[in-house]
Amino acid sequence: MTNPSTALKLFQNDVLENKIPLQRGQVDSNLFVCCDEPNGRLRFNYMRIERQIITAFVMFVSVNPIDGIPCFNIGYAVPEKCQKQGRAKEVVNTAISEMQTGFGLAGVVSLYIEAIVETSNIASQKVAAHTLSLEPKSIIDQFSNLPALQYIRKVNFNPKHNSCD
Repeated sequence: MTNPSTALKLFQNDVLENKIPLQRGQVDSNLFVCCDEPNGRLRFNYMRIERQIITAFVMFVSVNPIDGIPCFNIGYAVPEKCQKQGRAKEVVNTAISEMQTGFGLAGVVSLYIEAIVETSNIASQKVAAHTLSLEPKSIIDQFSNLPALQYIRKVNFNPKHNSCD
């Protein structure tokens, strides 16, 4: 399990210093996105920004496919002063819609989104249950060796009409 709060802080510094190219979302022009490839893995970073302050952040990192279908591990973070306002759920749902649009236009038919959440992180569990799956699987995280919950959602869409299932 990685801590997306660390990425949020790094992106916040880069936003303040205008170091990263941000694009407006296609579905929601108030959502900003930038893509990069840290460690050789494709990553999509979505942010809500108010007066140069990131108020909600979500990242999708490509991981091994599931049954031949592309899979992205998701992480999300909200600065402490913006928590408990529904921002994480909202930004995750909007970012998924942005991915559906972008991948649909590229001809991708479906993808998986996976969240690995530490068992003690109740707030993140609530977001994952609301946005990904109500039935997580108990696992041991491969990086930390700590108990965790795995939430998986298959996102299907019709690339020709760009409508979602």
